[in-house]
Amino acid sequence: MYMGASVIRRGPLYYKSLEIEKQKNLERIEQQRKDRLMEMHQRAMEEAQEKAKAHQALLAANVSQFRLPDIITINHEAIPNKTIFESTAAHYGIPVSKLMGDGRTKDVAMARHVALYLCCKLAHRGWSEMKHFTGKDHTSVLHAFRRVSTLVQTSPQVAADVHAVSVAVCVAVNHDPHFWGS
Repeated sequence: MYMGASVIRRGPLYYKSLEIEKQKNLERIEQQRKDRLMEMHQRAMEEAQEKAKAHQALLAANVSQFRLPDIITINHEAIPNKTIFESTAAHYGIPVSKLMGDGRTKDVAMARHVALYLCCKLAHRGWSEMKHFTGKDHTSVLHAFRRVSTLVQTSPQVAADVHAVSVAVCVAVNHDPHFWGS
């Protein structure tokens, strides 16, 4: 008589225990995945905080380095608007006609805002005088001044641009550029 391999018959308890073990393994894998994600998230948050601290320190250093003095002792009437616009145009590589025009591209608008800001800050021109010079509405001049005033405090790039144009204007009107802290 043939006595072949015996067939092991497994009952429902065996399959139930396999299902429970499988479920435990899946839960363990899911928990490991969650733990890794939490670790990655925590590391990313720490790195972001470090970068933010470094950026704040850089901003503080750059902004204080380029801050314009509140009291300027030069003859403000000696600084023509045209010189400020020419220096700004040269710095940004844009023709003066575009600065005076209606272009709204980001680079032209920022250059125009810096020029208007410097006309108000360096040459002590009023909104209405700038309105007549540029053909812009006085609220546009006011917006440009406020926008650049804020950006000078928060953006090292804008602060550096304003500083560079200020120095160029001083050189153009034969003033000492070292007065501006460069």
